[in-house]
Amino acid sequence: MDEIENGLAGTDDDGNPRLDVADFVRDFRNALTETGTNALQRPRATRRIGKLVDTIPDARLVQQSMTKHLSVDDLTVIPHEDDGFGTLVHGFG
Repeated sequence: MDEIENGLAGTDDDGNPRLDVADFVRDFRNALTETGTNALQRPRATRRIGKLVDTIPDARLVQQSMTKHLSVDDLTVIPHEDDGFGTLVHGFG
């Protein structure tokens, strides 16, 4: 699964894998699982983020690709640390 997600995340301008995108998607999915939130993260979301990560603001990209189908209640129970991940996700609650 990791190899598939790494491939879906694409590459940066230098041809390097976008492991940051793949790691973010995995962390997001793990956070959903940890809270028991029933939400499916589709592979196309990973591909979309990988393609657009350098073109639109991160918060908007996460909202459009990963959180638009989640309720406010779902968003508020997602655990977060002060690492940027929670800031992106919890900005929509």
